[in-house]
Amino acid sequence: MPHIILEQSPDVPDMLDTQKLCQMLFDSALATGVFASPLSIKVRAHTADVVLIGTENQSFVHVEVRMLAGRSDEDKAKVTSTLLTLLENALPQVGSISIDTADLHAGSYTKRVL
Repeated sequence: MPHIILEQSPDVPDMLDTQKLCQMLFDSALATGVFASPLSIKVRAHTADVVLIGTENQSFVHVEVRMLAGRSDEDKAKVTSTLLTLLENALPQVGSISIDTADLHAGSYTKRVL
């Protein structure tokens, strides 16, 4: 665990290859020490077809980090601040960068892995 979900405006892949950005998010999440094993980290990306946001610069990146409940606020903040720093440095021209966390419900979360 976690699931790291990147949502981006259509112009972001022209600034930085999406696969490379996913690898950077993966590496940064692992480097926080919050997640015990690289085997548990999953990163995926979605590019929005249509975008309208309140900033003049219409580019955006939003990351949601979903993890099982029980992490401390300090651990969550460590993850979000680490990922924000990465994105600010990698994509300085993006108009809006945001990151949030969400707890997965341990009682109902299920998965299958080969």
